Formats: sequence, structure tokens, C-alpha cells
Amino acid sequence: MLSAHARGLGTCWVGAPHLWLGTEEGRAAFAIPDGLAPGAVLCLGYPEAIPDAPGHAQPKIIWLG
Repeated sequence: MLSAHARGLGTCWVGAPHLWLGTEEGRAAFAIPDGLAPGAVLCLGYPEAIPDAPGHAQPKIIWLG
């Protein structure tokens, strides 16, 4: 995902296709060899816009002493 971002691509980790890729039909569609299993499924593409990152509150720090 970091490499894609460095090249101007957007990514999104998706979980739903992962179940299908474990079936014989899914494995055949992508020629996944026996003994190998997908670890992640990503959508990949050029984003139309890049949103600003959301703000985060500073954590409350309690010093013990």
C-alpha cells in the first residue's frame, strides 16, 4: 500500500472477496496455485481527490511520580 501511494495510487483493503478466493472457483479464476493462500485483497486505482486527514485530539498524559 505504501508503494502504491508513493506512485500516486489509492488503495483500500477489502475483506469480502477473501472468502471467495478460498473456494475452488475463486482460486481457478486467478490461477492461485495449491499450497498458497491470499493474505490480503486490495482495490487499487488513481483517486479523483485526496481528502484531508481527520484531526485527532491530543491524548491526556498523566505523570506518575
